[in-house]
Amino acid sequence: MVNGIVNYATSYLKNLQTLFDNLDLSQLEKIEKTLIYTYKNKNKIFIIGNGGSASTASHFTCDLAKTVRGHKGESRRLGFQTICLADNIPLITAWSNDVDYECIFEEQLKNLANKNDVLIAISASGNSPNIINCCKAAKELGMKIIGFTGFGGGKLSKIANMNLIVDSCEYGPVEDTHLIVSHILTFHFQDKFK
Repeated sequence: MVNGIVNYATSYLKNLQTLFDNLDLSQLEKIEKTLIYTYKNKNKIFIIGNGGSASTASHFTCDLAKTVRGHKGESRRLGFQTICLADNIPLITAWSNDVDYECIFEEQLKNLANKNDVLIAISASGNSPNIINCCKAAKELGMKIIGFTGFGGGKLSKIANMNLIVDSCEYGPVEDTHLIVSHILTFHFQDKFK
């Protein structure tokens, strides 16, 4: 049995390495510049996702607000102004119950966002209706949209201003890559904020 898991792990990690080798890092550079511009202009960053992507959205929100300042907040700079729209369960269930699950993110965004804020939409398939609806609302508000996807990018890649598309049609590896990319950005900003 031990050989089975070792072989599986070896194969899984090789697949992840291939995905990272194939990432379009020029998109990562555009994302970094957009987030720095947003920070300098004191605009907000909203992050959304469903399921595993919701946990990445929540984690990335925390990292941009706190971790970029150092483990104990030793940087004199403040973190990014970030809000994860997947975190407020009462609000999500209220919109879902009273109207429709497909509006849970867009209705929150309409209350909180302003022109020149940024929306980071994390969706493995790029086709989740609640993500797409939120992106359409973001466009109407004059926001920039960053898409983190896999599966060829889906509808999200056609709406977003910047796309980080993982070249895989498997949820686990796509979600793994999105989380690692969020850490790459976080620790890059942490170095910049020293």
